[in-house]
Parts: sequence; structure tokens; C-alpha cells
Amino acid sequence: MTLSKTVGTAALALAVMLVVGALRLTPAAAQDETFAPEHLKAAEAAVEATRSNYGFDEILPIVADQTKQQLVRQNPEFAREIDAMVNDVALSMAGKRVELDKMIEEIWARRFTKEELEEITKFYTSPVGAKLAEKSAELSTLSIGAAREYRNQLGIDMLEKAQKEMEKIAASAPEKSE
Repeated sequence: MTLSKTVGTAALALAVMLVVGALRLTPAAAQDETFAPEHLKAAEAAVEATRSNYGFDEILPIVADQTKQQLVRQNPEFAREIDAMVNDVALSMAGKRVELDKMIEEIWARRFTKEELEEITKFYTSPVGAKLAEKSAELSTLSIGAAREYRNQLGIDMLEKAQKEMEKIAASAPEKSE
């Protein structure tokens, strides 16, 4: 397989994955929904205020890395060329990031009225709201860690109690004769 065919196949596969993923995020019926410009502007402000679109900037580098790995596996002799070429392609696609922002804003617009979005923005631009937005990722990470720790300890405690109960059951059971 030539390098150009491999690149074309990888690009097509990547495009299909992205389209399928986007369709899962936005139901087909909702994709036809249109919003008043003010509603979308309110969604944009709320998304920005809550920092809900932060952290997605890593998508392009991750996809570029995965693309490089796939192409290098298929054409190891072109590793250097693939690296440079995929970097160029990734840079040319950086402007597509606004498409994700638009998708996120439409998701919010579907779920909140313009007035609700304005209230969300009002809260998240207040000092305490801004602090909450700033700390949200950290709070989520710590909360997930706490839940994991709780689950693990709960499992240990449950197993210990269940084993003690099993010992009682085994001690009270009549002995089986052979």
C-alpha cells in the first residue's frame, strides 16, 4: 500500500469516527433545530463562563498522535515524513476547533432557555461562580477519587463482614457425612 493510500484510508476512518461520535452527541432530530441568535449568544456566554469548553484543546494533538502512530505502524520507513506531514495537517485543522464550541453551545441551547442561560452566566461571572468554574475540574477529580476510595473501603468492609457471617453459617451447619 502506498503512503498516499494509507493516509487517505486513515483520514477516511478518522472522519467516520468523528461523524459517528458527533451524531451520538446530538440526536438526529435535534440537529435540525434552529435557535435565535440571542439564544445561541446566551449559550456561548454560559459555556464560556462555566468553562465547559475548557480542556478540549487536547483533542487535536491526541488525534494527531494517534494518526501518526497508525501511519507509522503501516509505513515505518516513512516515520520522519509522517511526523512532519501529520503536524502540518493538524495545524491546518486547528481552526476546526470552533465547530466543537458551536456543538457544545447548541447542546446547552437545547437544554436551557435563553433566560436560564443568562442566569447561569450571571452566577458564573460573580466572584463565587468564577471560583466554582475555576475549581470545577479539581473538584471533579477529587470527588471521583473520594468515591473510588469510598467504594474500595466499602468493598473491604463488606467482604470482612460477609466472611464473618459465612463463618457463623459454616459453624452452625450440620456436618456432612461422607
